[in-house]
Amino acid sequence: SLDMMDLSKYKTACVVVTEADLRDDVARLAITDRFEREPDTMCILDVSGFLDESGKLLAGKLKNLPPNVRHLSVSNGSGCTAIGDDFLNQHPSLTTADLTGLNNVTEIGNSFLEGCSKLKAVNLANLNNI
Repeated sequence: SLDMMDLSKYKTACVVVTEADLRDDVARLAITDRFEREPDTMCILDVSGFLDESGKLLAGKLKNLPPNVRHLSVSNGSGCTAIGDDFLNQHPSLTTADLTGLNNVTEIGNSFLEGCSKLKAVNLANLNNI
């Protein structure tokens, strides 16, 4: 089972990743390379650019998130009201996920974190309105 735990100990280094970073090939390659060289780097995903008009976090827009991300945290998630199907299910390297920044979510789609076989710690502390 996944324990609610303090993920701060994983934050040896942090990289903020935006939707624009993942849309730009050069930036995405540089980010992917950094996660390869420094696997304990925390990816702080600014989710504000991945939302549709209704506030749904779309997994399709995350398809360019480097597959080698091990530690993920979300920021700027207050506008997110729903998590779409297949959120992060294409990220088998994901080890820790801090989703406390998604404090206004009321709906979670199918296959939430499915396929994240290496996931050891998830913090869902603020996902309490579902």
